[in-house]
Amino acid sequence: MNLKLQRIFFVIIGLLLSAGSTAEKFPDFPFLMVDGRAEIKVKPDVAKVSFSIFEFSKDPIEASSTVVKRGQAIVALANKLGIENNHITSMEYNKNAKRERDDNYNDLKIIGYEVSQHFTIEINNIALYSPLVDQLLSTQNIQGVRSEFSVSNEVELGRSLVQQATANAKSKAHDLADGMGVKLGSVYAVTQGRYFASLNAVFGVYPGSVNASPDFVPPPAIDFIADSGSANMFVPKSIDLSTSVSVIFKIK
Repeated sequence: MNLKLQRIFFVIIGLLLSAGSTAEKFPDFPFLMVDGRAEIKVKPDVAKVSFSIFEFSKDPIEASSTVVKRGQAIVALANKLGIENNHITSMEYNKNAKRERDDNYNDLKIIGYEVSQHFTIEINNIALYSPLVDQLLSTQNIQGVRSEFSVSNEVELGRSLVQQATANAKSKAHDLADGMGVKLGSVYAVTQGRYFASLNAVFGVYPGSVNASPDFVPPPAIDFIADSGSANMFVPKSIDLSTSVSVIFKIK
């Protein structure tokens, strides 16, 4: 074999190997794939509130002092409401110098300092949510207040939802098989997660996790009710808890 033929031969072999390594890995037998889903509405009994304490001042010491004192006051408020320190998380302080800028956006002299600290408070008694957040919103230097609601028995409800979702997937698979006039075989693969656009995305041929814990989706604003007569911030009447599974069945 001359040199030219050898080069052509190795190029062809290389292309074949490359094509084989990137080919999509679909099952080599008849199959059907179904998605099963389950969801319930539950009343939240726990919450997580995140916020930042922020101050700007020409004097960095004064700005830092304000943030420290405000943080101490918030912790004292939480303790007074019955929230223990182990349910309060604070991040490190963040300090940035602010400068004047000319018309070309070049930094000039320092005009002051921004100091901030981020906090997260876990509320295991939902009745404490409104008193805490109402106070946060009426307190100076507090910004970016964000609330997340969930349930304390999330794990147990999640297991139940998975069972319901798999039963839903199996029912769909039987309906499809009956409609096509085929018999349903054994399960080839199953994954927990959302609905996916392709077989590859579901079963992990592409990078990235396809497993996901059940998500809590806040309800629309109309579904909120006041936690107390004087509350400004409300606890949602219900939240949606859902999960889904994708299953590949062999067919006979």
